[in-house]
Amino acid sequence: MRSTLWIGRAMGEMRHCERTWLCTFTLAADHHYAFLAKAIDRQRKKGVVWEQMTIAEQLVARHEVVQTELTKWFKRLRKAGHSFRYLLVMEAHKSGLPHYHVLLHEIGEPIRYADLEKAGWAYGFTHFKLADLRSAYYVAKYLSKSTAARVRASVGYGNPPSRDMSGPK
Repeated sequence: MRSTLWIGRAMGEMRHCERTWLCTFTLAADHHYAFLAKAIDRQRKKGVVWEQMTIAEQLVARHEVVQTELTKWFKRLRKAGHSFRYLLVMEAHKSGLPHYHVLLHEIGEPIRYADLEKAGWAYGFTHFKLADLRSAYYVAKYLSKSTAARVRASVGYGNPPSRDMSGPK
């Protein structure tokens, strides 16, 4: 049910924008350990013992640390003058590392591939391609694969726009 709701929202967004990018973000193993150390430290400061956490709880704790860097990536893209709405889904990669899928819906001026690269994800690997409606299913399916999967979206994501979407607001 959760996946179906987000598919509907994503398809609604795709109908109201010119283009949507499908983006993936994967942590490189060497950066994984830095983020893991930050996650363990955050939990320690809360009085939580990492080794006593479940695998799902550890994944969510890692996600909270990585999410900060993803937010910075979105901010750099906006600072470059781009307006967009997004749906971000975190899943556990086969290696146990967080892996991210994003639908990035352009508002106004097109976002070029080079602009996505220039926003600078320095923690591993990225892949960007223009999306089609199947991409909504692709991203949302990860919400049904695991209860540890996390979703984050722009404010009002999936609600039909009540304003002119021709430029930054």
